[in-house]
Amino acid sequence: MRYLCLLLLFSLHTNCLTNIRVVLTQRETSNRLTPQADLVFGPDFTASDVIEVYEQDTFQEVFGWGGAFTEAAAVTFYQLRPDLQQRVLEAYWGNSGIHYNIGRVPINSCDFSVESYNFDNVSNDFELKYFDTEVTHDSKQLIPFILTAQKTSTMYPINLFASPWSPPGWMKTNGKMGASFDPCLKNDSKQAWALYFSKFLTAYKAKGINFWGVTIQNEPEACHSESPNFEACCYTPEEELEFLKLYLSPQLRKDHPEVNVMIWDHNKDDIYKWVKVLYSDPSLNDYIWGTALHWYSGQQFANVYHSHLLMPQKPLFATEATRDLNTNGDDWESGEAYGADIIGDMNNWVVGWTDWNLLLNTSGGPRHIDGGCDAPIMADVAKQEIYFRPQYYYFGQFTKFVPPKSIKIGVEKIVQTALQGSPSFLHGADIIAEVCSGGSSQLWDFAVNDTNKLLSSKTLADLCFTAPDASMTGANLQLSFSWDGLTCNSNDESQQFSWLHDGHIVNKRTNLCLDIEAVDLKKNQGYEYVTLAKCSNSLTQIWVSDQGKIKNNARARCLDAGGSFIHTTAFKTPSNEVVVVVENISDNDWEFKLKYNNNATKVKAPAHSIQTLIWPSF
Repeated sequence: MRYLCLLLLFSLHTNCLTNIRVVLTQRETSNRLTPQADLVFGPDFTASDVIEVYEQDTFQEVFGWGGAFTEAAAVTFYQLRPDLQQRVLEAYWGNSGIHYNIGRVPINSCDFSVESYNFDNVSNDFELKYFDTEVTHDSKQLIPFILTAQKTSTMYPINLFASPWSPPGWMKTNGKMGASFDPCLKNDSKQAWALYFSKFLTAYKAKGINFWGVTIQNEPEACHSESPNFEACCYTPEEELEFLKLYLSPQLRKDHPEVNVMIWDHNKDDIYKWVKVLYSDPSLNDYIWGTALHWYSGQQFANVYHSHLLMPQKPLFATEATRDLNTNGDDWESGEAYGADIIGDMNNWVVGWTDWNLLLNTSGGPRHIDGGCDAPIMADVAKQEIYFRPQYYYFGQFTKFVPPKSIKIGVEKIVQTALQGSPSFLHGADIIAEVCSGGSSQLWDFAVNDTNKLLSSKTLADLCFTAPDASMTGANLQLSFSWDGLTCNSNDESQQFSWLHDGHIVNKRTNLCLDIEAVDLKKNQGYEYVTLAKCSNSLTQIWVSDQGKIKNNARARCLDAGGSFIHTTAFKTPSNEVVVVVENISDNDWEFKLKYNNNATKVKAPAHSIQTLIWPSF
């Protein structure tokens, strides 16, 4: 047997002595970050469904993973018994946990604070003489929580970044911390607000907490006029550029030159527009570290990709995501939504991913406004019990095995099995061109010669093509599903398409044609983006009907709504291990060939599961 193994090793470049560790999280089983039986590479073989890893194709370096130290998380933490507190600490930062190394901290109160507060509520104190240098409110529970987490995290230091929701009301045009007019800041308060950043960082430093970075404003397009107590401060891209250049940058360069600054810190729908404006001033390009982004407008990975093309040397960093509070069972889709978004982000140059609240009570709080959210760990403080939600395990499939300074590497998938499913979290997803499979994500209620009709999914409810505004994207317009409460509307010209006899599919509002934008398949797990472009004779704009599928023969690909329900990404770690994450959001088990160099093995991805495969590079 040893002779045969060595013979294979030298003749077929097969490392049959290398075991592949497998860790699995799976719905309706007890598998939660659970090790499975090892797999072993053997000689390559023929298979229709494949995930192939290209270690030589390298992309961005991973910065890290984490969550937010909100007041709600801290209050809930200190309402637990000491042994439960220790379980939470170990779960996130202990050696047996999922190894977070990123933390987000609000500047002043946010919607997950128990009350609205700031550290200088003296009107017109432009020199901030009355700034509370003891940051008394945060010193009660939030700062002790952060310090305890830092002490627990022995594997990696926790890189903290701070984000403001609102300045003190006296600095704002609406006179209060809740909601925001546009513009938000009074002209005479801009310098004081920049100084406030500096004093906040200094005050925390005096408490033993150093910040790696800041974002200029949490969700600068969210004025929250419909929620008057929700802290907010609106900016346009031009206003944020002015504040950064004339006020914040000079103040922080002088007082805290070690602190990195991130722009945007809002959703993917408008990220390209903001990147284009904020990087338009060459004097700031060296100062801005990168772009922060949230997930609430939908997946929209093409916008992230185009933003990278604008400034390829600047990192993109996901800084907030959460789901609404769900009291109906386990809500497995919360985990699946996390997995899909993380994989899509990492395949489009994002360097790390930050969850929202680390810990909440079972009411989704506490908070000083109505409503609640989910969190990876929830606590019933009355019963003194904690619950690990699906997103804890899904996120852990990345964070536990892909450490900081890992390198994103190439991976390509081919799915020809007709997988079935009906996930409800695909609103805002990009329409992609995927290898044709005939699965339910590739079936459309649209036919040749249809005129000004919705191009809608046959199996995924209330999902249809929507043409965005030109300002939302890069060189081309990509198509996304309706999102955030928008529904398919046959009277909306942005959702009306005609399939001409010559094969072109034309949007009524823009008079542009469906096209395929070529991308690096090894970067983007094997799919390409579908865009709107000026109609031409290009074969990438000619579509044919194929048993309910919409196929482009030039690229041998079909329109797909969910990535054939299979998502994958790959990394190489600093310890020279290859890590591949595979998510299956379909209702079917899926078998595939995992190929690496000239080696292969058969792998099963159970329905509604995520698994991580790890082996030494060779």
